Amino acid sequence: MIYQPEIERSLIISTAHINYHTSLMMEDHSLPINETEVAVLCVDNLRYGYRVPLSLLINAPSLTTDLKDILDFAVPHFVDAIIIDRDGPVYAELSTYDWYCHN
Repeated sequence: MIYQPEIERSLIISTAHINYHTSLMMEDHSLPINETEVAVLCVDNLRYGYRVPLSLLINAPSLTTDLKDILDFAVPHFVDAIIIDRDGPVYAELSTYDWYCHN
């Protein structure tokens, strides 16, 4: 029997903090490891973004620059997951990417 509720802490960030290539991979429930390798992971597609358990990023063999920066930003906040949402906040500490200039 559980006596206390299990609560998960999530950091919410804007999709502007991931590049277009990363967003395409996450649409396919994948996590980009670098520009040519992809790991198939449990990335949850939300209606306007993604939910990524922090453990997936921590345990990835390598990460793209945008995800590495997000991981470095999230770890000190002791969160369980990152919600990457279209309407999420933009943080000055993280790079932003223009998806219209992805070529």
